[in-house]
Amino acid sequence: MLLDKKLVLFHQDCEDRDDAIARLAALFMESGVAKETYLQGLMDREVEFPTGLYEEGMYCGVAMPHTFAEHVNEKQIGFMSLNKPVKWHYMGDVSKEIDISCVFMLALKDGHDQLEMLRGLMKLFVNNELMERLQKIDTYEELIEIVTEAGINLE
Repeated sequence: MLLDKKLVLFHQDCEDRDDAIARLAALFMESGVAKETYLQGLMDREVEFPTGLYEEGMYCGVAMPHTFAEHVNEKQIGFMSLNKPVKWHYMGDVSKEIDISCVFMLALKDGHDQLEMLRGLMKLFVNNELMERLQKIDTYEELIEIVTEAGINLE
């Protein structure tokens, strides 16, 4: 399954964007999903191509940090919910900061997978009912239920 339980953290207290990225990336590297270069790859890419997203009408801000396939061993998604939002640079505008409450970290092997996953996640992000539920959940099973309801293919 594309969303492994070992890559999920609920209700985290992170100091900032870098702390959130580092915590989730550590799980990817410890589990062998990503190479030891994964964290640096994520950080480098975030500087040039930030992944924070919040549009008017969305329940909360989300981020989708990802990096190049050379840092990835296997295709996988991770998730983190935050107790308090952290500042994140806005996708498409590095000068704009937004509050992020959910992080979906991607480890994908090719561009097609990345595009398909981003499309699927967007369906979730614009569904305020599902996003509100996502902020409150405590179990992996609830996460899978919400992601499946959003129509995201986890195979």
